[in-house]
Amino acid sequence: MPQTISPTELIFNLNERLFINALEGITEEQAKERISSHNNPVNWLAAHTVWARFNMLAILGKPAENPYQGVFEGFKPFDAGTNYKSLEEIKNLWHKAS
Repeated sequence: MPQTISPTELIFNLNERLFINALEGITEEQAKERISSHNNPVNWLAAHTVWARFNMLAILGKPAENPYQGVFEGFKPFDAGTNYKSLEEIKNLWHKAS
């Protein structure tokens, strides 16, 4: 791995556990709840983070098919009609992008 990417790899590795730990103890019901009309639910935030991670992999030269392609592009806001997947599925996708 080129030395210029090495610090990014360290951050990726650190964030792998941090992301999973942040979702620990959150139920599916809680993950879909909006605290207010101005907040995105946890499942949206987690899915958006996974989408960004897949995009970062592509930038770093390790492209993989992004399961959220087309969901968040263009600053798309939360849409109650969109299936952002369960937390378990989101965690599995996170591991695939790690």
